Amino acid sequence: MQSVHEQDNPFNDQVDPDDSSFDDGSSGDMSVYSVDGNNELRMAEFNRMQQQIMMENENEATNPEHQLDGRDAVSNQLSTPPSDTDSQPHNSSHYEYNLPHLLDPIPPDFQSLGEGYSTWEIADINGFQVEKTPGPKFQVGDYIFNLLVVHQRRYNYTQLSVYLESHPVEQVTDGETEDVAKDWFVPVQFAIDAWNPDDPSTHKNNRSHFRYSPLVTDWGFVNLISTKTVMDNQIISKGKLNLTVYVRVIDDYTGVLWHDFREYNSKKSTGYVGINNQGATCYLNSLLQSYFFTKKFRNKVYQIPTEDELNFNIDWKPK
Repeated sequence: MQSVHEQDNPFNDQVDPDDSSFDDGSSGDMSVYSVDGNNELRMAEFNRMQQQIMMENENEATNPEHQLDGRDAVSNQLSTPPSDTDSQPHNSSHYEYNLPHLLDPIPPDFQSLGEGYSTWEIADINGFQVEKTPGPKFQVGDYIFNLLVVHQRRYNYTQLSVYLESHPVEQVTDGETEDVAKDWFVPVQFAIDAWNPDDPSTHKNNRSHFRYSPLVTDWGFVNLISTKTVMDNQIISKGKLNLTVYVRVIDDYTGVLWHDFREYNSKKSTGYVGINNQGATCYLNSLLQSYFFTKKFRNKVYQIPTEDELNFNIDWKPK
């Protein structure tokens, strides 16, 4: 049976399931049409654009200098060199082999703190009694992970949105559980592979990365599986579905990898604060900060007496 691959499909949105702006409507088919009836010209233009995109992708793949930035959510590059077995059909049950192939490469200058995977064997996708159902928990490094399925029935079909949830491991000292730090965070690369238990070559996967924190503890893919489509129905076998998640925890020595800076406290993290932009003052702000970190210049400024020092004849020198 033909495999279904969607690990690099840009139409699979990555959103927070608790986001109030989430639209759970089904996405339409990508089609070419014309309101004025001139479909032949539009189809020819569409084919030309498709060929151009394919040529650009081939050029990028053969260019050794082409590298994706660590913030890119999706990558075509493999974290291990391809081997002779890569030409064989995909098998979703070969976990050790799939882990480095389905995850994005580790960002440059960073290291992995640990990798792992877990498979949730769902006996009946229609058997979920609640809208949100957590899967089995597993540990990678100092963090606990589990899949979270949002199950939604739409008339005569079913949609499954799948997310990865993360929490730090509770530390126990002398039999007492310590409070989890309120400012914990963990950057994670992950991939979710949905596959047919009776035919592991029939599968659908997507991958991403995210910085988990107390603000957002789950992240994933809306409508990863929909029984509305023929391909997704091939992945489900008599109501059974396997979900395998691959996880890599990144050692973030910078403290800001994939940070959205919504609740960032620079003084707490670095001992310094920035300068607010008052409107087109960013250039002046950067100049002032450059002056401040030029130690000789800063000391010269400190030696300029203030008005009070002049009035009260205060003899003060900087250290």
